[in-house]
Amino acid sequence: MATALKAKLAHGLAVITALGLSASLAQAAISVSTAEISGGKLRIAGNITGTAAQVELDGQFNTTKVGTAFNFVLSYLPADCMVDLKAAGGTGGALNDVVVANCGPKGLNARGAWSNSANYEENDVVANAGSSFRARRANENVTPGANANWEVLAKKGAQGIVSQYAATLSASANPAARRNSLYAGLASHLLACPM
Repeated sequence: MATALKAKLAHGLAVITALGLSASLAQAAISVSTAEISGGKLRIAGNITGTAAQVELDGQFNTTKVGTAFNFVLSYLPADCMVDLKAAGGTGGALNDVVVANCGPKGLNARGAWSNSANYEENDVVANAGSSFRARRANENVTPGANANWEVLAKKGAQGIVSQYAATLSASANPAARRNSLYAGLASHLLACPM
């Protein structure tokens, strides 16, 4: 069985040579020594063998190798905390699903009151009409509500006890009368609550 495997490997090397490719193509590879989020930046470093002049990260970013070494330092957070690397401009292979250390999902981004002129990205949170909403996807000039662009995070509640008596309290110039009115209102609500 070992003899058959050796024969297949020799045949494969002969095919590579017959195609005008070097044996180093079969050994071209990417190795990673660092893959982490540090100081708010994605840092990927490693080595690549083969003829490629550059390494590509997630199909979006390229870096030029120095000797066999490559290094990325980017303001980029991979959504699933994994990246794919591949040789660009020559041989060098690919390395998929490299796990990034110190990486976690992106949190919510508080944006304040909703504005019809602002651009919102996924996970932006706004306040509108007494409720708060999270953007499900990027949008502009879409009023927050239960729709494809927004979801309710916290819905406006019912009017509270103090709010019901606010008009009475502010109408009275006498502090004692305001206090007594508030106490009377609170007492009537408490007595109405079932025990």
